[in-house]
Amino acid sequence: MIVKNITLLAIVAILTAGCSSSEIKDFVQDTKDFVNNDNGVVNDAGTVTPGSEENLTITDEIQDALDQHNDARAAVGVPVELGWSNQLAVDAKSYADTLANSGAWEHDPKNHAGYTNGPYGENLYTSTAKPTLATAVKAWVDEKVYYHYGPVGDSTTCDAGQQCGHYTQVIWENTTQVGCAMSKYKTGNFKDWYVVVCKYKTPGNYIGETPY
Repeated sequence: MIVKNITLLAIVAILTAGCSSSEIKDFVQDTKDFVNNDNGVVNDAGTVTPGSEENLTITDEIQDALDQHNDARAAVGVPVELGWSNQLAVDAKSYADTLANSGAWEHDPKNHAGYTNGPYGENLYTSTAKPTLATAVKAWVDEKVYYHYGPVGDSTTCDAGQQCGHYTQVIWENTTQVGCAMSKYKTGNFKDWYVVVCKYKTPGNYIGETPY
């Protein structure tokens, strides 16, 4: 099985240009306060069914992915557990389908703007064999061995040639919600591979900040 990961590291460069530190903090807090509406639930096949945040169903697939996230957070003392967001799952599924249909391998440009629910963090994962959502999360958590606690963007916090940004998004203390989905590539270099997209609110990986 071949896998590939990508993470969103420089969201702050776009969000905070020309802003004071107090304005940045206010902006981050505001994104935490969005309320989710018009949502759906991702099932074991990676598809979305109608639902709402008030009446969401946590499937075994979802619970396993949540457990992988929250176990990693607890392991480093992050007190805030992630909750599942149907809205984030719907948006994750929409973007997973976009990648699968286009053959592209890149972050969603709408993470910075364009979602009514606010800006998102995002982790991506691909595999030649069909994974579970938890399989993708475990791959991101496994980056822990390369990470040395410190601010995002510092050259000393991640071993040379390795990725740590998926892991730091998973454990980012100010992140409170996650939603994930999966699609199968129909074209391009990744044809017949699977892509998993997880979206996070409030986003993590702010340059110069520590995850907790």
